[in-house]
Amino acid sequence: MEYAQAPKLLAPFMECLAWLGVFFLTIAGCYAILRGKKPQPPNEVIDVNHGSLAKRVDEHIAENKTQHDQLFAKTNAISRSIPTAIEAKVNELRREVLQDVKDLREANADSQLKIHERVNDVVQGVSRLQGQFDQMNK
Repeated sequence: MEYAQAPKLLAPFMECLAWLGVFFLTIAGCYAILRGKKPQPPNEVIDVNHGSLAKRVDEHIAENKTQHDQLFAKTNAISRSIPTAIEAKVNELRREVLQDVKDLREANADSQLKIHERVNDVVQGVSRLQGQFDQMNK
């Protein structure tokens, strides 16, 4: 390829890039519309020499304070209810664990009783065999 052909090939390439950019921006705009986002309006120009600026700032501060107070009231209510809920859950788990321990002890006691009875049976059998062995050796 000669260098003289480079400018001829560069123009279509740049045009293709421009169209790709337009395509992707269009897709992004459609995606934002589908998601329900509205385009942002341009920033409002405020005349700082206007007398109502201080009033608007005070109104904005009061509105923010009201919203913050409402949010803090909600979070305080939630934070007060969390320890109560945790305590109730801990008490429920404690009761379940104590019941499980009681059930295990009862099962263990039954198991120990059965083992003890079986050991007694074995001891009696050994004792009988010992008596028979002693009789045979006489």
